[in-house]
Amino acid sequence: NQSGWLLVLDNADDLEALVSHLPHYHLGHLLLTTRIGNTVRWAAPITLTQFGREDGATLLLRRAGLLSVGQPLSGLPKDTVMAAAALSLELGGLPLALDQAGAYLAQTAVTAADYLTLYRERGLGLLDSVTNREHASVTITFGLALERLSQRGTDGEAAADMVRLCAFLAPDAIPESVLTCGTQSERCGEIIALVCGHSLAARDRQMGTLT
Repeated sequence: NQSGWLLVLDNADDLEALVSHLPHYHLGHLLLTTRIGNTVRWAAPITLTQFGREDGATLLLRRAGLLSVGQPLSGLPKDTVMAAAALSLELGGLPLALDQAGAYLAQTAVTAADYLTLYRERGLGLLDSVTNREHASVTITFGLALERLSQRGTDGEAAADMVRLCAFLAPDAIPESVLTCGTQSERCGEIIALVCGHSLAARDRQMGTLT
């Protein structure tokens, strides 16, 4: 009965089961994200594609802290931009993979060209264990980030363990109280900061949750 609302239903891949629960007459908006190719029976489709080389390079370099908001790519050295564009192409233009790669650059201060070399070297081995080839680049960037995280001393090892624990839980709004028991509880804040710094989770301080 309200107006001006927006309801987002993420990963709505079973529209046949979902459609009977949707309001047919309303004064708001429904946004469904889905992998279904043809949705015209239920909703007007808006197709999202992967980032192109330039957009991908922009996201990567901003996440790495090398490009400020509003600064054009032309303001950086040409070899840096070319390496970032090549890396964006290699990652398939997937925002999550680009975000994780950018976080890696920010944490390690390696160059985009160095990361590209590392990705190609380690990626060949990691690809052997990838079951979902559509998201192979995310699997590799996630693996590299987790490997780097575990090398950050005792807190890094605890942070990697925290990520592995989270993998057994539903991904959204994990209560921090679930993660603070045990010997690392007194350093939980620092450990969570490490996890978030590598773009392996996002923290909601007000709600006390990790996603």
